[in-house]
Amino acid sequence: MQDNNNISPSTSATAPAAPTAPTTPTTPQIATANPTTKENIPLGTLGAVLGSIAGGLAIILLDRLGFVASVSGVVMAYSTLWLYQKFAKGLSGKGIAICIVVIILMTLLAENVACSIRIVEELNEGYGISASFGDVFGNFYALLADGVIDGGVYAGSLVAVYAFTTLGAFGIIKSSFNQKKTPTQQPANQTTPTPPQQN
Repeated sequence: MQDNNNISPSTSATAPAAPTAPTTPTTPQIATANPTTKENIPLGTLGAVLGSIAGGLAIILLDRLGFVASVSGVVMAYSTLWLYQKFAKGLSGKGIAICIVVIILMTLLAENVACSIRIVEELNEGYGISASFGDVFGNFYALLADGVIDGGVYAGSLVAVYAFTTLGAFGIIKSSFNQKKTPTQQPANQTTPTPPQQN
């Protein structure tokens, strides 16, 4: 008689199913800016000039209100670079160079205007000398050379505005380039491998 307790395992158990091969994960898709968009430098230059005018007005107004140069310097840097980017649809090394030149010239002009206004007030109210803004502004550097305008005060104010404008511009430029270097990654679609079935 055949012993039922000695039945071969191969006939009594179902063979385990072969494991399912894992699906190859999808490569992450990186969202980048459209490479076909070309920076419009002439239009960006116009934006930089308009932004610097706004920054120059801020320098003059804040000087009248007695605010420190740090505020006006940051306003000048931000308005110039921001409007350049808006008009040009980008910010390259050439765009940065254009913005720097515009900022330097407009900051100098605005500081001269603010200083001329102060000198006119001092001459009219402090010394009883009738002087117009056009007279002082038109002969600004001659008055500076003659000592009518305090060269130390003027230089210190100008250096302070340039220093804070530089700090503001550096922060904005660094932030802009960090955004370009940090792409937005979309999560990869991965399929979890199916474990082998066991009985």
